[in-house]
Amino acid sequence: FRNIDLVVDDDDENDDSNYSWPSYEALKRYIYARLSPHRSHMETSPYGALPELTNSNGAFCKDSCVVQAWSSATLLDTLFDLHCIQDGLSS
Repeated sequence: FRNIDLVVDDDDENDDSNYSWPSYEALKRYIYARLSPHRSHMETSPYGALPELTNSNGAFCKDSCVVQAWSSATLLDTLFDLHCIQDGLSS
């Protein structure tokens, strides 16, 4: 396998921001697992989107906007980056 290095530029020396994945599939499984709760929420939400804010453990927050464009855009950006990594490995 070709290792995939995912490096996050962060000044915090105590933060373990450097990850190495044994394969693209391992990275993909990790990302999909992390996004799974968001996907579940979007599938059950009448708006098909993520809220601006939540309370503890994702509980409903009455003062939050029910649709937050930045939240959806961030998920799309993550999936786009994953796609670009895959394209980079295949070329």
